[in-house]
Amino acid sequence: TSMRYGIFGAEPWSEEMRQTLEQTFNLQALDIYGLSEIMGPGVAMECQEQAGLHIMDDLFITEVVDPVTGEPLPDGMVGELVFTSLKKKTLPIIRYRTGDLASITHKVCACGRTTTRMSRVKGRTDDMLIIRGVNVFPSEIERVLLQQPDVTPHYQIHLVRKAGLDAVELHIEFENISERQMRSICDAIKSECLISIDLVCHPNQGLPRSEGKAVRVVDRRSTSLV
Repeated sequence: TSMRYGIFGAEPWSEEMRQTLEQTFNLQALDIYGLSEIMGPGVAMECQEQAGLHIMDDLFITEVVDPVTGEPLPDGMVGELVFTSLKKKTLPIIRYRTGDLASITHKVCACGRTTTRMSRVKGRTDDMLIIRGVNVFPSEIERVLLQQPDVTPHYQIHLVRKAGLDAVELHIEFENISERQMRSICDAIKSECLISIDLVCHPNQGLPRSEGKAVRVVDRRSTSLV
């Protein structure tokens, strides 16, 4: 098509997802960030350098804090994004904790802009999964999954109970997958994310599609056999 750029937001997405979008649609995929509580889309936006999202410094004071202690963190360290609005009148926002995990930098971008930049969102404080003592974000599983050949970007992580313990079923779309390919995916996730998974394969279009934010995590632990 004639499209040169695509602007994508609404949820965290990995660099592997970016590569899939760019290769599929032959465009440059740019990330946009926003929250309905603050102003919606446009709080920050990537430039063509794709080296972080430029925050609108004339509208916000941006901080990153430790999600547990609330203490401010230095540039480059991942923590919870906190915004103070400088111009909102009807709904003032003062040190609003977003729940989104990212880092910020004040270095000048290669594009020449001098505004504060935030990294792409790594995940949320409330979507971290704890599986048998291991902390993992869905975006980490996505990153590893989409590095595997022939895997589509459609997946779901199902949390279940097996033999009285938490377990993970990773549902993917993969036509005619071999035992070797299944083992390769499971081994890669075990190596990178430190959790074991049961892989459940579906045919093309076998997983539900969402018109809004994609449903990536399904918690079935209350309905699983103990």
